[in-house]
Amino acid sequence: AFDDSEKQSATLAEAKLPLPAYEAAMKCSHLFNLLDARGVISEKERTGYIARVRKLARACAERYNEIREENRKREKTPMLMTAQDRVRTMKAAAREKLRQFFAEHCLLTGEEIKLSAGGKANFYFDCKRATLDGECLTIIADWLLDDIAPKLTPMAQVVGGPTLGADSIAAACAMRAAQKNLPLTHACIVRKEPKKHGTQNKIENEPQKGARVLVVEDVITTGGSIARACDELLAHGCIIAGIAALLDRDAGGKQSLQEKYNTPVFALFGKTDFAADIK
Repeated sequence: AFDDSEKQSATLAEAKLPLPAYEAAMKCSHLFNLLDARGVISEKERTGYIARVRKLARACAERYNEIREENRKREKTPMLMTAQDRVRTMKAAAREKLRQFFAEHCLLTGEEIKLSAGGKANFYFDCKRATLDGECLTIIADWLLDDIAPKLTPMAQVVGGPTLGADSIAAACAMRAAQKNLPLTHACIVRKEPKKHGTQNKIENEPQKGARVLVVEDVITTGGSIARACDELLAHGCIIAGIAALLDRDAGGKQSLQEKYNTPVFALFGKTDFAADIK
């Protein structure tokens, strides 16, 4: 935990986000105090931990002063941040935290791995590790609600997509919308084939005909799974308001979906966001 927070603080400081970086540095300090209080580190290790925390704090201060000096040169008020500045800073910090989680826990490299689209690649993103993590899901849902939904005109009324990639994303978005008193509280799931028992539904929690749907998915490669879900929703009488995925593998799927459904397609991350991590 100390190493993770240390890495996060250093990355945020390098990205010129000194306040989130300082929060991560303070978490390192707290973790060091816990280790020290429990007597699980030697005197030599204690000195090393103190030096590491001081290094993080120094980096935060240096970045803060750099930004303040840049603002002073542009004749801006150096010490004040507007509400919009604070929101942008928080969003940038959350996105970077999620990117790090993807790089460390979801990205698999090395051997050739078969993709759901049928091809093979030397890197693969197991996005379920993020979409089944509570903190990651909160960041993802907030991105959909705060950044994507407001860009859709007219606004989406339903969030849903193909199982299994969209299941937890759509549910988290609907739950988070209810918590924030936003309208996108109806989620649906499109099955690959109808249930063979019970309701025999192809679409679970079917939207009303004419409903505008934000279609979500974890990864876009060729866009095949999203296209099948969109076609099913269209056949049901829905309107595709927009499409959003966590990751675009830059394999042509995003452009293909835009052209086929004449709707905006968004991705939180692209392949280039992980260029340094894909060996």
